[in-house]
Amino acid sequence: MKKLFRNKDNLLMAYYSKTIQEEELKNKVREEWFAGYDNTDIPGKVDFYVGYNGTTYLWAEAKRGVKRNIYEQFVQLILTIGKDRRFTELDAPDYLGSFDAEKIGFVHFDEVSGVFEQNDFNWNVVPSDHTSKEFNQLYNMVHDTLKTHVFVFNFEKQADSLRFFIKDKFSTTGRRASKTSVNKNNFPHIYRRWLKEVKGSLAVEWEDLAEIGIYDCHFFLADLMSQDNSTLQENLSVLLKKDHYKVNTGKVQGNNTYLFANFDFNDGQMAHKLFWQRYKRPPRSEYRDYILEHADRLRPQDIRERHGSYFTPMIWVEKSQEYIARVLGENWQDDYVVWDCAAGTGNLLTGLTNRYNLWASTLEQADVDTMKERVSNGANLFGNHVFQFDFLNDPLVDYTTKEGVFVKSKIPHELQNIINSPERRKKLVLYINPPYAEGDNRSGKGRSGVAANTAVAKNFGSSMGYAKRELYIQFLTRIYREIPGAIIADFSTLKNLQAPKFADFRKMFCLTPKAMFIVPADTFDNVKGSFPIGFKVWKTTDIEPFNGIVSDVYDSKGELLPQKQIVSYEGLRFINDWTLSFIDDSQESIATIIGIANDFQNQRTVRIERPNRPWNHQYQWQITEFNIIESCIYLAVRLVEEATWENDRDQFLYPYDTWRTDNEFKTDCLAYTIFSNKNNIRSSDGPNHWQPFTETELGITDELPNHFLVDYISGKRRPTIIQTELFDIQQDCEPLRFSPEAQAVFDAGRELWSYYYQQPNADLNASYYDIRKYFQGTKVDKKGKEVMNTTSEDGIYTKLYSVLRMAHRRLAEKIRPKVYEHGFLK
Repeated sequence: MKKLFRNKDNLLMAYYSKTIQEEELKNKVREEWFAGYDNTDIPGKVDFYVGYNGTTYLWAEAKRGVKRNIYEQFVQLILTIGKDRRFTELDAPDYLGSFDAEKIGFVHFDEVSGVFEQNDFNWNVVPSDHTSKEFNQLYNMVHDTLKTHVFVFNFEKQADSLRFFIKDKFSTTGRRASKTSVNKNNFPHIYRRWLKEVKGSLAVEWEDLAEIGIYDCHFFLADLMSQDNSTLQENLSVLLKKDHYKVNTGKVQGNNTYLFANFDFNDGQMAHKLFWQRYKRPPRSEYRDYILEHADRLRPQDIRERHGSYFTPMIWVEKSQEYIARVLGENWQDDYVVWDCAAGTGNLLTGLTNRYNLWASTLEQADVDTMKERVSNGANLFGNHVFQFDFLNDPLVDYTTKEGVFVKSKIPHELQNIINSPERRKKLVLYINPPYAEGDNRSGKGRSGVAANTAVAKNFGSSMGYAKRELYIQFLTRIYREIPGAIIADFSTLKNLQAPKFADFRKMFCLTPKAMFIVPADTFDNVKGSFPIGFKVWKTTDIEPFNGIVSDVYDSKGELLPQKQIVSYEGLRFINDWTLSFIDDSQESIATIIGIANDFQNQRTVRIERPNRPWNHQYQWQITEFNIIESCIYLAVRLVEEATWENDRDQFLYPYDTWRTDNEFKTDCLAYTIFSNKNNIRSSDGPNHWQPFTETELGITDELPNHFLVDYISGKRRPTIIQTELFDIQQDCEPLRFSPEAQAVFDAGRELWSYYYQQPNADLNASYYDIRKYFQGTKVDKKGKEVMNTTSEDGIYTKLYSVLRMAHRRLAEKIRPKVYEHGFLK
């Protein structure tokens, strides 16, 4: 099989082993690349033959290892052929070739056939002697021809191009291979192949170009939008000009014309030619504007995050414009001026009809060029309404400093006039899907300067508080503080409405949305995760602190779901505050409970582990006989409500006191926790305090090593006095009574435990986790960590476990309404 060899810098060195023997190499190349062809009719001393149905396609030279100079291999092949004179007896092949462990090259026989007509050349030399006078003479004779006409493919990097070349040139059907058409669905995939095969051949300093907002995707678009190797769209920032690229540097020279820089290829444009022979260029006209509009999808992930390139799907563009109309009236497009100040490639303005009232700006000049290209292709904007502008740093309007220096804004004067007028600002809509990039989640200082160093952060940081680490918060802040009276219509996460750490921002940004809907975040291109994105319409003239709003909810297909209340949690205490009333780590521990943060986003981490687990910077405490009920309530209420994209930002709260007198709720939560798959107590960690059954119930004759839980349930181990933060509570010690749903869980669990104790070598100290591990076994995951399998080959166990899980789910359904009734969730 093929192997990849990498040096200490992790660079690709060879496709096949450098130590592979020549015969084995030929066999592997034959099997992997020329299966289905005839490889047996090898003429004379030629190493390798490819033919089909009487047609000779290829004679090739093979070399073990990695030969640096492929032209020398061709010269050796030519000497071999010239010495045998086989081409005078046989049909000459269509191509000559040469390959080693890394690459393969082809040249059409006609390009070098003239060398065989020499009358005064000594062909009777050893072809493999690269030091002979004849070898050097022939090398000098054919080098320029080979350099111009040879096609060289790296087995690893250009596999797709190589397969296309073979299919096209060595046809077994009599037809040439058809080129792939580029359309709106496959262009991102073709771009990724282009990155692999072509990018490395460009003589470009990518870090330098990144400083002016030019990335590899812009070179790809220049290629894609080309005909005869020349870019058709002259407004793009990067243009392909036959054998080089022309790049708009964004700098202006004399006569207000842009300064361009030229970039060449470092391989004579070989990789570029080989790649684009597989695809039809340019795309059909109906796809071109779509591809340009979605060009954000091609940016590097870190750039998309930093600059907010989160393409807004048309389903939500249309829906957002409906909600703007609900607030501003059906004639809003004629009555209001709309400015998308984080426009990207401008798709958010699609569908708006009054281009006299539409403006678009974005951070990167390349995106401005793309929008203007779209304008020339019919997009409903004016070219002079599109401009480059850094909304978080550049001045909004012209001004003169205290020192008398005039500072000119990049914003066109017509739009500046609106910003400068208190009355006209009321008719200005900032319609945006701003960046979601955030600063470092530990320090809030900004990831690589993402959020900390903007002018908005420096000017208004104290009023934004912790929220200043979010770029979209900075957009909202600047609009609110510097364009007062304007309308804001924005897409964003719900942190600005709900996150406790964003309370300072809400005090400053004292507004309540006039209309709102939420949708799944993963419906947006380049956004991952199961959480809501909300669209809100705000009137900055209507000062109203945000406490809550009933939001519309849509699924990924745009179907309306039940409405959801979105609350700010201002002035409320959270569930982890409640735990402080019963945490006492001085008592004997029966387990450690991991709590972490108060929201659904962290639900997956809530669990029970071994007693006295070392502190690991999460929220955790010890479960004891004095707080076992409260701890089980905590785990149950955190887990019985499934985490979904809708509730991802919802917070668990400090409960009402009603839970104290709801004994059935308490015992339901106890039963839920004992048999929860998040109860990770293991016998290897010491005595198992979570054994829920007696020896008699399990039908075993050996004594179980720990009876804590059985005694607690029966009343023997329950303390009579429970101390709280306010007062002591007298507790009865009668046996606990369980609801029918909880008892069903115990019954199913007893059957499973009993079956386990019928197994040889069953551990008397076994926990629920141990029993599952015994029957399901483990495996090693991709990270090298041992994890439990999800299924078992034991049919009886599988049935018993299924019954237990079903009973456990029914108990969760019973507990769920009580979570809201007792105030743990709103």
